[in-house]
Amino acid sequence: MNALIRLSAREEDKLRQLGEHRRELGQRVAQLQQQLISLRQLSEEYQGGRHSHALLWQNQQQLCNQLEPMDKALERQLALTVLEQQRLDKLWQAQLGRWQGLNWLVQQKKQALQQWQARQEQKATDDLAGRRSLRQ
Repeated sequence: MNALIRLSAREEDKLRQLGEHRRELGQRVAQLQQQLISLRQLSEEYQGGRHSHALLWQNQQQLCNQLEPMDKALERQLALTVLEQQRLDKLWQAQLGRWQGLNWLVQQKKQALQQWQARQEQKATDDLAGRRSLRQ
């Protein structure tokens, strides 16, 4: 019984750690999404401006060309982070199931022990009552 309780506590620790990592990944995904939105807005601003001067237009095109690889890298990083988040979510769900199963088993064992103790007490009471009735 004590081994099950210790195992349940270890599984709960694992669940908590996975939950923390899951939360951190969620924050990372939100951060990457915000960065991607900002980068795309910046790119649209550069592409939207029309300049009559050739040097300004050339500068604008160079900036857009520099932002494009950054956009693709950020989008890739976001996709990989989302995949990692999904993988971790599945791990968390499995760990939650293990932990809940162990807790259920611990409760069942406790209940069985209490029932056994109650039967033992009843048996002892019955034996004592039987002895008293034989004496009288």
